[in-house]
Amino acid sequence: ELSNELFELRQQEKREIYRILKQLTADLHPYATNFLLYRQIIGLFDFIRAKAKVAILLKAVKPELSENQTLDVQKAYHPLLYLVNRQNNKDTIPLSLKLNAQERILLVSGPNAGGKSVVLKTIGLLQVMLQSGLLIPVWPDSVFCIFNRIYVELGDEQSIENELSTYSSRLTHMKYFLTKADDRTLFFIDEFGTGTDPKFGAAIAEALLEELNKRKSLGVVNTHYSNLKIFASKTEGIINGAMAFDTTNFAPLYQLTIGQPGASYAIEIARKIGLPAKVIKSAQDKLEGKIQDYDALLSGLETDKLLINTKQERISKDEAHLQTLINTYQNLKDDLERKKKDILKEVKLKATEQVQKQRREIEELAKQFNKQVVANQIEKAEQIRIESAAKAAILIDEVNKIKLEARPSVDELELQPGRKVRIFDTHQIGSIESIRNNKAVVDFGSLRTVVALSELEPLTDKQLKKELVLEHTSSNTLEQNYATTLDVRGMRADEAMDAVERQIDKAIMMGVHQFNVLHGTGSGILRKRIRELLRKYSYVSDIQSAAQEHGGDGITIVSLK
Repeated sequence: ELSNELFELRQQEKREIYRILKQLTADLHPYATNFLLYRQIIGLFDFIRAKAKVAILLKAVKPELSENQTLDVQKAYHPLLYLVNRQNNKDTIPLSLKLNAQERILLVSGPNAGGKSVVLKTIGLLQVMLQSGLLIPVWPDSVFCIFNRIYVELGDEQSIENELSTYSSRLTHMKYFLTKADDRTLFFIDEFGTGTDPKFGAAIAEALLEELNKRKSLGVVNTHYSNLKIFASKTEGIINGAMAFDTTNFAPLYQLTIGQPGASYAIEIARKIGLPAKVIKSAQDKLEGKIQDYDALLSGLETDKLLINTKQERISKDEAHLQTLINTYQNLKDDLERKKKDILKEVKLKATEQVQKQRREIEELAKQFNKQVVANQIEKAEQIRIESAAKAAILIDEVNKIKLEARPSVDELELQPGRKVRIFDTHQIGSIESIRNNKAVVDFGSLRTVVALSELEPLTDKQLKKELVLEHTSSNTLEQNYATTLDVRGMRADEAMDAVERQIDKAIMMGVHQFNVLHGTGSGILRKRIRELLRKYSYVSDIQSAAQEHGGDGITIVSLK
C-alpha cells in the first residue's frame, strides 16, 4: 500500500509539473516572437563581445583599408604564436613586409626551421581575420586591402581514394589558381615546387610563378630552389626575402629581411645537429661547385649587410658638420648684437636719468639759500655740476666700451687672395680665394662662400693661433656633453618635447647632422607628438624610423641640414 501511495504521489507530481509548464507556455506564447528576437540580439552581443575580448587579448587594432592593390604590414604577429609566447614569458619577433602593384610577389627563402612558413601563415591568417570582421595584431600604420579570392597551398593533401600523389595534388591546386587568379587575388604557396624531381619541379615552379606574376596577383611563396631566387632577382613584380640566420651560433633569428635571397645552410645545420663528419664531407663532395659557391655567397652577403648597417650608423654622424657650425655662429652673432644694443640703450638711459637727478638736486639746493649766500652756493653748485659732468663722462666712456669695435674700411684691410681672415664677431677662420666688386670668395674648409669685404677681418699669426686654440677648446667641451641618442621613455609629453628641443640645440652647436630619439613604440602618441615638433624646425631635413633590426618605429632618426 505504501508503494502504491508513493507511485500515486509521483504521478501527481508529474501532472502538476506538466500543468505548470503548460500554463507557463500559454502565458508566454503571445511573446514568442519577441523571445526569438531577443535570442538573436543576445547572440549578436555575445559575438561582438567575443571579438572585443580577442582584440584586447591580442592588443589588436584596425589597420587602414585601401582601395588600391596593396599590403603594407608593419610589426605583425601570428595570433596563436603571440599568445603561446606570452604565456611562456617569451618575446615574439614581429614581421613587416610591403606588397603593391609594382612588387606583387614575395619569394621567401632561408634555412629550415627559420620561420618561412610562419611568415606565410601570419599574413594569410591576419588577412582572413580582417575580412571576417576581426581586429588584428599589427601596427596601426599598416595598410590592407580587401581581396575577392584567397588561395592557399599548404601541407600534404595526397588522396588514395582519388589516386592523387602529393605532387599531383599540388599541381591540381596550381591549375585551379591559374584558372581563377586576377589582380584581386591573394595566394600563399608553401615549399613551392617540392614533391618531385628537383630539376623538373624547379622548372615547373618557375613557369607557374611567371604566369601568376602575369595575372598581377599578390602572394607570398616559400622555397629552397636557387633557380626561383635568381628568377625573382631579375623579374619585375617579384622580390626576394630571406629569414635572417646567425652564422656565428648557427641559429635562426626569425627576422624577415627584404631585398635579397637567403641561404639554406643545410650543411651547417647538419653539422650542428651532429651528423658524422664523414657523411657531411661526402655530401659536400657530391654538391655541384656552383651550387655550393652560390650558397656561400648568400651567406657572405647576409654577414656583410649586417656589418654595412653598423658602419653606416657611425658614418652618418659625421656629415654636414661645417655648414651647421656656420649657421650656429651666425645665430649666436645676431643674438649677441641684439643683447649689446639692449645693454647700451639701458646704460645710456640710466646715465641720462642720473645726470637729470643731479641737476634737480643742484636747483633744489640753490633755492634753499638766500640772496646773501647765492654767490657761494653758485660756486658750490658749479663744483657739483662739474663733478657730475665728470661722472657722466666716465659712465659714457664705460658705455662706449660695450659697443662693438669699429670696423676698418675696406681700403684699410689690405685684403688679398691667400690672406687668412674671419667673419667679424665669429671664430670661423677661412682663406680668401679671390676678390671682385668688394666681395671675396672665402674657403672655410669643406664650404666655399661669398662674403662682403666689410664683413671680413684679417688675422695676424698671433690672432690665428689664439682662434685655433679657442675653437679646439669649444669643440672638446661640446663633445663631452653631447650624446647622439636621446632617451625620452617614461617622460611626460611636455618633458619629452623640451628634451628634444634641447637636443636639437646641442646638435646644431656640435655640428652633428643626425641624432636618434628613443621613445619606444607603445600606442604611438609620443612618437607622433615628437615628429610633429621636429617638422616645425627648418633645420630638420628628414625624419624617419630606424631599421627593424635596430628598433623600428621605437626610434626616430633625425637628420639636420
